Amino acid sequence: MVRRLNSAGLCGRLGLGSGGWEVLLWLLVLLSLLAVRGEGQTEVALDEATVRSDAQGNLYVTSGAERRVFVDGLDVTALATTLAAQQAELDRLQVQRAELYRAVSSLLRSSHVLLLGGRMESVAGFNATLVFDGTSWSRGPSMPTARYTPGAAVYRNEVYVAGGYDNANLAATDIFDGVAWRTGPLLSTARHRLALAVYQDRLYAFGGRADLSVVSTMEVYDDDMELWVTTATPMPTARHSQAVCVFDGLLFAIGGKGQPRATLTTVEAFDGRTWLTMPSLLQARQWATAAAYADKLWVMGGYDGARNLVSVEAFTTATGWVAQSPLYVSSLSVSAVVFNHRLLLFGDDVIQVLNGSTWTVLGDMPEPWTDYGLVVFP
Repeated sequence: MVRRLNSAGLCGRLGLGSGGWEVLLWLLVLLSLLAVRGEGQTEVALDEATVRSDAQGNLYVTSGAERRVFVDGLDVTALATTLAAQQAELDRLQVQRAELYRAVSSLLRSSHVLLLGGRMESVAGFNATLVFDGTSWSRGPSMPTARYTPGAAVYRNEVYVAGGYDNANLAATDIFDGVAWRTGPLLSTARHRLALAVYQDRLYAFGGRADLSVVSTMEVYDDDMELWVTTATPMPTARHSQAVCVFDGLLFAIGGKGQPRATLTTVEAFDGRTWLTMPSLLQARQWATAAAYADKLWVMGGYDGARNLVSVEAFTTATGWVAQSPLYVSSLSVSAVVFNHRLLLFGDDVIQVLNGSTWTVLGDMPEPWTDYGLVVFP
């Protein structure tokens, strides 16, 4: 015998209240909808709110047109829109970085001369990086810190620029990896007109001018701790604007300006433990530059306290200091590098090159430029 249950009887057996039939009907419809949608057999209008599952058991909740889905009060639709916009911006920046990387890597694939910071006529504190390939100039990424009279050196395949001046003495260090600049640790003593040099795989900063005093202290960069540490071996002679060069296994500090306002002939050399007194220059000079070339230590140009110098002298242990052919033209600010097996001298306006025993003009500076750092990289 078959018995037919009415809605009230069914609700009663299931323990549902007076509105239970409507609830039960809604649940049955929802379950049917889920089953049908899971099999992908039903198409729904785009403006219809839907709930469906897929064959893997994932649940999908979709709002209708002009409706939103909220989960615990969070507007999921708005969140999805924001994330999509952020992803698009991230994609754009990644493309931009890749293009920059290709451009800079191509630019610096072979060695170039980098001119760092400096000043031009009355404008001081540039953060520019200018790149010289032997014939022409271009611009590289700008340094984080605008400065002039900094120290600069290449250490473990990166360019370090430290100290300098821009309305005040600077302790800032900027580091270039060939693609982008980053900010490094501060010097222990803010200073300008300092020397930066690599010797025995260690990076040293020494000398310079701090406030109104001339500095003799030496700092060494701790690569593991990423900080500058003052050493226990200051230079015997406090000085700034000195030339610096590694030659014959020693780190040389040459000439410069000491106290009180004296232009120096003094030469001292560091052997990794102590400073040694070396033969004095033939001519007192500050703002000079030095380079090791053709088995000699060359010192070129500078300022003697009264005039810019064209004089050049070279040192070997056997001969001491010997006068060489003068520069083609004098400059207040000079920096020398050995580039493509030639000794180049960068001045305010022109670049000079040593051809045999004679200096000639190789080319022009991009603008009248002084008080910059100069390195060959990589």
